[in-house]
Amino acid sequence: MMHVADGNPVTVISLIENNGVVRTTRTRNAAFASIQPEIVGVCGTDRHLFEGRLPAPAGTVIGHEIVGHVETLPPEFPLVADWDVRVGDRVVIAPGISCQRCPHCLRYGMYCQRRKLYGLGSAGHGIHGGLSDTVELLPDTRLFRVPDRLPAQRAVFIEPVACGVRAMHTASLTVGPLSGRRALIVGFGGIGLAVATVAAYAGAHVEICELDGLRQQVAERLGFPVATPSQVEPGSYDLAVECAGVPAAFAGAVRAVRPGGTVIEMGNFADAGPGEVPVAEICQRDIRVAGVSETRDADFRVAVDVVAHSPVDLAAAIGAVHRFQDLDAPEVLFTKWDVLKQVVCFD
Repeated sequence: MMHVADGNPVTVISLIENNGVVRTTRTRNAAFASIQPEIVGVCGTDRHLFEGRLPAPAGTVIGHEIVGHVETLPPEFPLVADWDVRVGDRVVIAPGISCQRCPHCLRYGMYCQRRKLYGLGSAGHGIHGGLSDTVELLPDTRLFRVPDRLPAQRAVFIEPVACGVRAMHTASLTVGPLSGRRALIVGFGGIGLAVATVAAYAGAHVEICELDGLRQQVAERLGFPVATPSQVEPGSYDLAVECAGVPAAFAGAVRAVRPGGTVIEMGNFADAGPGEVPVAEICQRDIRVAGVSETRDADFRVAVDVVAHSPVDLAAAIGAVHRFQDLDAPEVLFTKWDVLKQVVCFD
């Protein structure tokens, strides 16, 4: 494992003014614990940052789907984990850090009003994103152990799968146990794949609604039945999860579920503009609607198990693997549209 010495330059890929990214260097701060990245996934949220659709200051180091090894650990550095973290441990980072002191944290245990997020700019101007030689860990970062035997190109899906676990937990509060239920996943990008994997692992009958030909092919290759929006039978699903990030898809998800069904909205994390909300239909057919964007510790623990044991060949969804050392033109990570999932590997 390569070690970046304190004070040595660290290569990072960060946002610049007026959208875009640049490969540059920073100096590591010895006060922070750190992780040597092994593999980092590129998320749709990263693309939204690149395009300026989500607010983040220039200098933000991108990347929040981070698997790596603990590189440095100052004495008594405060991390949140269910084991005694040691240098060399293989871990995944939970991107969100809650303050544990604001009214929302104290009352709900979530929805922090001062939440910091790796790779999204709210963690400050240190090296707090995955696209870097080393990642500086903030106090109270949540870490979860990754089995050494788990291949990197599966392990990289733990963070998005944790989001899928949260979505399915939320759905189960109204739908009940997912086993035997019909679940429609609207949109088969990275998050759609994650949600479909979790739903199938829970025993649901999963179908994908997708227009893009490449994504249709990937979904079918991974074993998921695929339909276009015009082929979806209205009122026939117990659960629909909107993962396309297209406002118009929400109305289609509402119409797809049966009376008393549930719709989960998690694709429109970035504001893509207004969309139709069929409020009368939601009311008349007693449809439950919930948004999902945060994860809990329990979601990550379940996600590690799902990624380790799901029969879905997650790695087969990766269409491009980049070496961090070779990314002289990092824009390709956010402008390449002919693949479902991209990852960055570190030697």
